[in-house]
Amino acid sequence: MKTIFKYSKKFIKQYFYYSGKSTKELERFLENSEPNRLLHTLSIFLFGLTLYYNSSKINNEINKFIDKSNKEVKTNRYEIKTNFNYWWFLICFIHDIGYAYNEKFTDFELFQKNSESEIKEEVKSILKNISDFSKDCIPEVIIDSWEKYLEFKENSKDSKIKEKIDHGILSGAYYIYTLNKVFEEKSINNTKRVDRNGGFTDENKLYWSKKMIDCVHKPIAWIIAAHNIWYKNLNYENTNEYDKEDLKELIIEEPLVKLEKYPLYFLLCLVDTLDPIKYLMKTTDKFSNLKINEVLEDIVCNINDDYIEIKFKDALKSYNEGYSQKNSKIDNWMDIKILNNKV
Repeated sequence: MKTIFKYSKKFIKQYFYYSGKSTKELERFLENSEPNRLLHTLSIFLFGLTLYYNSSKINNEINKFIDKSNKEVKTNRYEIKTNFNYWWFLICFIHDIGYAYNEKFTDFELFQKNSESEIKEEVKSILKNISDFSKDCIPEVIIDSWEKYLEFKENSKDSKIKEKIDHGILSGAYYIYTLNKVFEEKSINNTKRVDRNGGFTDENKLYWSKKMIDCVHKPIAWIIAAHNIWYKNLNYENTNEYDKEDLKELIIEEPLVKLEKYPLYFLLCLVDTLDPIKYLMKTTDKFSNLKINEVLEDIVCNINDDYIEIKFKDALKSYNEGYSQKNSKIDNWMDIKILNNKV
């Protein structure tokens, strides 16, 4: 575990390479990503795996969702069985890739576009074209509001949330654009079709088809695009800002993110919010001076079907109160219960 964190960039790059999903542009994004961001990316990947394999509630709901997608992809010759690990590495490793673009805009050309305005319009076009594939993977209010939220983030006066292009929305659009591009290139090089869906196996014997992109990768793109769109609870928060920006769809009266309805979106939101590595990186400037193995040794995580408990010990013990406070309102928008340090 400690070795994986030490070589987080290499680990992520190799994972993409062996999955057949790597591109030169993606490698450039990873090379230009902040090291701490890659630590967070790897942290939520491993955190999600831990939750999935130690909580039957999470496991069962995610399996039902994935099994349904697998049945839709099933062919006359192949029984396609994507598993949680496959969905999860794609979701986690892409979810924050948009930060590399936002932080180093002049270094990148996306979607074969040169200007920021052209790129933003391409993001809108891509997501509009796949809107039919958002059903059952994210709340419908996201589809009703993501375009307005894009403008809201760009025009915000709050430096903490302002971005050229919301990194989640950008990452989701970039992901499906890249997958389509890779699919087209592989389709040209692999002309022998193996089923009626136009599917084929590539040089690494990995299966590709338009049906798989529709039923697996487009939902993944939406889960990524939705993960950074924030709700405001009418009962507990000031909603004036959302009222003014016509983001009424995102003003909720009860938690909207539910495991039973949107299991993979739920898990991404949960680990992205609770990730102790992310909290420490944002909270203390001492983090950069700490060795990652020292940090890992001082984080305690207990998981079962009833609760998730995360706390710090020894050198990091003083951060428990701040961590609890930071996550004290997560139940305003996620369907979970909070008790002390337990979720």
